[in-house]
Amino acid sequence: MRIRGEWFPISAVEGIAITDLMKTATDQYGSLARKRFAEDLPQLLVAAGHIPGWSVTLTIDKGLGKDLVEYAEDMTEEKREAAREFGKK
Repeated sequence: MRIRGEWFPISAVEGIAITDLMKTATDQYGSLARKRFAEDLPQLLVAAGHIPGWSVTLTIDKGLGKDLVEYAEDMTEEKREAAREFGKK
């Protein structure tokens, strides 16, 4: 996930482990799971049983599983478009 100009691995979104979110995405979307995670996170959170607000808390791994940091990030159309463009590369 790109946060404030830097790329970091995500450990959780809204307290839901990334492995659980990706399992939900794979169960629902099959081969499009990664695309749906990047572009349709609100819908994926709903499918995982969590109703998101306008912002989400992301748990980011800044140090090989030893330095977990939480960030509150707004979910915007601009960020969705950036994820879509990144996915085309």
